[in-house]
Amino acid sequence: MMFKLGLTGGIATGKSTISNYLKNEKHLPVLDADETAHAIMEPGEPALTDIADTFGLDVIHSDGTLNRQKLGAIVFNDASKRTQLNQITHPRVFEKMQHTLTELEQQGAKIVVLDIPLLFESNQGMTYDAVCVVATDEANQLQRLMSRNQLNEDEARARMSAQMPLQQKINQADYVINNNGNLQDSYQQVDDMLTDIHKRNGGQ
Repeated sequence: MMFKLGLTGGIATGKSTISNYLKNEKHLPVLDADETAHAIMEPGEPALTDIADTFGLDVIHSDGTLNRQKLGAIVFNDASKRTQLNQITHPRVFEKMQHTLTELEQQGAKIVVLDIPLLFESNQGMTYDAVCVVATDEANQLQRLMSRNQLNEDEARARMSAQMPLQQKINQADYVINNNGNLQDSYQQVDDMLTDIHKRNGGQ
């Protein structure tokens, strides 16, 4: 029986750090929704054509690649535009992930991590045996986002408010990784979670 762990969090809460630890140190297969989304928006992919038709050629670079900065500026400030983009990308992303999940199950994987930033916000029709939320306090989240993406405070808050409030995600989680402290503390919380999952999964 393959255990499917959904991994999510808020923007800039440190989810990628936890995801990388699970993949590189715990050697678990991690399916990354963002990486999958990048793959389906490469030149020549139907999703990119649909994006250009919907948002205009301004969001396409002269070399045919997606101008993520311009597209981001549009969708993070307009909920209806964000919904349009999600309708183009989400079904394709989750179809591709579901296909990979089936392959991993056939290969005998015991635990698979599904790294999905918008796990609660998106209607992807996928099921999970448990959901882990990576959390941090708002001040840390805001500072990390401004620093990471070179955004001013208003821009950063717009991106944060485009997502479901972090507390709502925490309320729906089976596991919460508090990422306010040092990395070793966060990793220990992950190790404890995996110990519990192994127990729940019959010690496999």
